[in-house]
Amino acid sequence: MEVKNLKAVLTDLQQSLEELLLKNSPLIVAYSGGIDSALLAFLSHKVLKNNMLAVIADSPSLARREYRQAIE
Repeated sequence: MEVKNLKAVLTDLQQSLEELLLKNSPLIVAYSGGIDSALLAFLSHKVLKNNMLAVIADSPSLARREYRQAIE
């Protein structure tokens, strides 16, 4: 796939996701600190502003280093 075609596909996907977020506002995002939940939290905040909340659950199974990185 050519780079310009890939960029167009990714732009279309982002627009579709943003439209879906708007339809489901207000929204709570389960944030783990991973790339997928970080992207979802970022785009949700970009689109919904104060109509979204990212939350992370602290538990003994979550490594302290990973928890601190997610919070940062």
